[in-house]
Amino acid sequence: MLALGGLGACGERHEYEPKFVPASEPLPERGSTETSREPPEEPNLAMLTRERCDREQRCDHVGSARRWSTQESCVRDLQRTDEQAYGFSVCQNGVDRIKASGCVQAIRETECQTPLDALVDLTACAPVKICRD
Repeated sequence: MLALGGLGACGERHEYEPKFVPASEPLPERGSTETSREPPEEPNLAMLTRERCDREQRCDHVGSARRWSTQESCVRDLQRTDEQAYGFSVCQNGVDRIKASGCVQAIRETECQTPLDALVDLTACAPVKICRD
């Protein structure tokens, strides 16, 4: 038999289970004073951090006897400084992926002889340029 419009074969109404079940512990609201949890990772900021470490790799700053021994150690180290510079206290709505494309390009174009200790050193990476409105 064919069931139509949510009616079963005998005409009874079938109640469907919800597709999504709420998490047992909701995340704290932005701006909350709760400090026991870290804010969720901002994926667009993580993208910028990875781009910085890719540059450091190209510039031969990652590897044995270098500033960072591995790509992962570079990401861990730079993630802290990037979160301080662009985290939720600065970019309250996160980093805009489209706006951040100019920052990505600036990272890629920065010559290896030019130190890039902080993304904010690049004009295209200023918070006003990459934060969501």
